[in-house]
Amino acid sequence: MNTNGKGAHRNLRYGLLVSASSLVLSLLLAELILRILGIGYGSTPVEPDSRLHHVHPRNYSFIMHNPSGEYGGIRIRYDEQGCRISGDREPRALANPQARVAFLGDSFTEANQVDWDSSFVGMLEARNPSVLVRNYGVSSYSPLIYRLKLDEILRDFRPTHIVLQIFANDYINDWEYLDKANDTDYTRVTAVNGGSRSLAITLLRYSYLARLTRKVQKQFEYRRATHPPPSDYGYDILHLTPEEYPFRKMAYGNLTLLQKNLEARGVPLYIMMIPNKTHAYENRCCSEDSLHEEVRRFAEERHINFIDLGQAFQAVADQQSLFFRNDIHLTPRGHVIVAGAIARVIGLN
Repeated sequence: MNTNGKGAHRNLRYGLLVSASSLVLSLLLAELILRILGIGYGSTPVEPDSRLHHVHPRNYSFIMHNPSGEYGGIRIRYDEQGCRISGDREPRALANPQARVAFLGDSFTEANQVDWDSSFVGMLEARNPSVLVRNYGVSSYSPLIYRLKLDEILRDFRPTHIVLQIFANDYINDWEYLDKANDTDYTRVTAVNGGSRSLAITLLRYSYLARLTRKVQKQFEYRRATHPPPSDYGYDILHLTPEEYPFRKMAYGNLTLLQKNLEARGVPLYIMMIPNKTHAYENRCCSEDSLHEEVRRFAEERHINFIDLGQAFQAVADQQSLFFRNDIHLTPRGHVIVAGAIARVIGLN
């Protein structure tokens, strides 16, 4: 009998067991240390939803990271409804608020690129202690999803004002959502199915080590990619000609349906359009921003309150300071200008 061979196999199995155990313990220790330090990275996490296509995870927090390093290190927190709130204090509680302002929008309103107190929603909250605000911004939302979300907002928050932010990619997003909706006629859509949730992704989202690994991966991918200069990152391609207006017609139809719903309940609607970054980086915002002017005309024709961000941005001498260089979103300086424009129109400080 070859006892040396059996002994070698036992040693090999023992070595593999020790190595595997050491690896598992190391991973658990790394996870524990990251949790103790509160280092759970993330970048605008969303989950599939059968009605709203995608939503924020509820009661969830993370440290924002950006592959380019333009911003990051900000603690982002979502409440029990998936709304962004301050990362270091609880939302204000008022028995009889002077007003309740609901902000609808995409990632510009969600504003994960800046600290809560530097976002236009956070600034308006801080300046108006007798007013309740709620940030319903979710990345890649568009008018069709806002319309589906509205009844829930009216029921749960009972707003006295609704400020709705739109952006150039909303028109494409509405068409993309229609492909996943429960009806081909957008006026009859009641749900947009975002698919089923992945158990693996859900579990990994709560692993701080997995989130750190994802952060490193995104940074590596960014450094290997080729990026356009800022002047080419303004979504000019979406500023379509009048002949292509039907491509945008559905978004305006959804906004009209949303407005009618609010009119029936006596709640005023305010619309604002994020100006073109390309023009701002060339310091010529916003006289040539045809899409911004189109939205203004739509609001005037429908008698919707219009918050003129184009005029507000145009008054800034250094318009480049309003947008991040590589990222499409607003800097803290940009949020200051937006907050001021909103306050003037809806009567806040």
